[in-house]
Order: sequence, then C-alpha cells, then structure tokens
Amino acid sequence: MPPTGALVLATVFVTLGLVYGLWYAYSVLLVALVREMAWSRSAVAGAFSVLLLVHGAAGPGLGWVISRVGPRRVLLAGGLTLGAALLLAAETREPWHFYIAFSGL
Repeated sequence: MPPTGALVLATVFVTLGLVYGLWYAYSVLLVALVREMAWSRSAVAGAFSVLLLVHGAAGPGLGWVISRVGPRRVLLAGGLTLGAALLLAAETREPWHFYIAFSGL
C-alpha cells in the first residue's frame, strides 16, 4: 500500500524540522557544548564548518541518487542516518567523535 500524501507530508515536515532545527540552533548548542565538554570554541565551531562543507559536497551526488531511486527512499535513509547521528552525538567524549557524528553523518 503506497503512503498517502498526508503521511509523506508529515514525514517530510518532521525530518526537515529536525535537520533545520539542529542547523539553526547550533549557535545555542555551541555555548552549551563548550561549557559542558570543556573543549575550545574553535573545536566546536569547526564541526559546524565541516557540516557545511559536507552538506555542499553531497548535493550533486544526492541529486543523482534521488533521480535513480526516488526521493522517498532517500528521505527515509536520510532520516535514519540523522537518528543514528543524533544517538552517536549523545555519546560523544572527544572532539573527533563529535566531528564524525555531527558533521560526517
């Protein structure tokens, strides 16, 4: 049974809400991460810079994948990857862990 339009819309809304919620809340998270983890401000801000580079570099490849397998599958895979990245980021102990979880995934 194919998903209804309302289900697809709800899935897109939740996924994009999480993605852009993290994106635009990073300035608030940065202060908390610096304080909680006792890392330098540049180490924490660097993770966001790497995220921007990965985001920009992944665009052409993701466009090709979407044209091959369709947006629903890519959105599902992206949502699952985002969930895994958030779980891994919660277990961060070192800055490089954070770079992989936040920027790489």
